[in-house]
Amino acid sequence: MSEGEAPTTREKLLDAARAQLDRAGAEQLSMRAIARSLELSPGAPYRHVRSREELLTALAAESYRDLAGAMRRAADQKISGRERWVAAWRAAHTWALDYPNRFSLIYGASAIDFSNPEMTTAAALRVPLELARIAKGGRNKALTGPETRALGVDLWRIRMTFGSLDAELGELPDGLIVSVIRAWTELVGTITLEMTERYAGLFDDHLGYLDTVANQWAGTLQL
Repeated sequence: MSEGEAPTTREKLLDAARAQLDRAGAEQLSMRAIARSLELSPGAPYRHVRSREELLTALAAESYRDLAGAMRRAADQKISGRERWVAAWRAAHTWALDYPNRFSLIYGASAIDFSNPEMTTAAALRVPLELARIAKGGRNKALTGPETRALGVDLWRIRMTFGSLDAELGELPDGLIVSVIRAWTELVGTITLEMTERYAGLFDDHLGYLDTVANQWAGTLQL
């Protein structure tokens, strides 16, 4: 929407759905309640979105972009590769705590339509993409590549998607892509376990633990 333009009905639906998501979580998102909040008839939203799942998928794509944006802004304020890497991890942690229901939507819910790559797959890869932007400056050139031909095809597909979003990442070596995906998996897992209180009795200093994991990865990548 351009500045000065009135929001469309679809944009109003997304705004209302986002507010409901933040307040009650994805499981409680109700098309009827959204319609009521906008003073629409119960069937009116379906003239602009096909289903509740489509609305959640649109919110998920938006959330991936917002999270990736937060990581990039934090990293861009630092100079060294290690500082940028840790800053990106910290920004992801802060974003997740600020928007727990959005984080749960993109990394825990099953209501997202992952068969729509334009809505989700490319958007979802924006988060590891931010890690890849930093990791490509690492000095470790001996990272392990794929063990099977099928995995090599998967990595080629990831590389092509990265390259479509950032031309400088279109020639990342296989070993680095594997390491970035592993680091992303550990970043999301570390935050998820904290948010679901699975670290109870283990860590009180959650940010300190996150920093330690991030710095270990920075060491592996030789940032």
